[in-house]
Amino acid sequence: TLTMVGVDGYRIAICKEKMNESTEDISFVVPGKTLSKISKMLNENSDSNVDISVSSRHVIFKIDRYVVFSRLLEGEFIDYKRACPKDFQTTLKVNTRELLQSVQRVSLLINDRLRSPVVCDFSSGTGEINLVCNTEMGKASDSVNAKISGNDVHIGFNGKYLEEALTNSDCDEIKIGLNSALSPMSIMPDDGDSFLFLVLPVRLKNTGNSV
Repeated sequence: TLTMVGVDGYRIAICKEKMNESTEDISFVVPGKTLSKISKMLNENSDSNVDISVSSRHVIFKIDRYVVFSRLLEGEFIDYKRACPKDFQTTLKVNTRELLQSVQRVSLLINDRLRSPVVCDFSSGTGEINLVCNTEMGKASDSVNAKISGNDVHIGFNGKYLEEALTNSDCDEIKIGLNSALSPMSIMPDDGDSFLFLVLPVRLKNTGNSV
């Protein structure tokens, strides 16, 4: 299994893929620019296999007739496993496309000048996710049906980060785990562990916190 992890100050993305051949356990850190180029090449050669060769300081990707040679980053990667919650006070299952489209609709009022969080209310009583976005331009709201169990949660997110996580969730239904308004949201497949997205929330004024 090839496990790939990307982090920044606000989110974590983890993806697992089966490999055609087994290999010894190895861990290495690849520059983001290299992986961006690899991603573009794979979009153009979606049916191709990728051969990866790794040494102590370099990695080589072979895709069809292309060869990408890159240095590896030195040092230990962040201990991302410690940031991944094991248990949740609130869990839900929701249709991926429906939630993505809802986030996109309420995010229409957001741009580089008008920044505002997408506020989400998860209610086990109504079985709905209510989304609201307020900017100087106006207010947008929407709702999505979901199977919710546990505590109700009122929480805000950067709409772009939430949209990117949902866009890359390659399954029809996702599972979401929450603990509090200040804890990250975990987005996972309904079945299996092929990916995990962690998105940190935005502090909201109406919860006693400032944006």
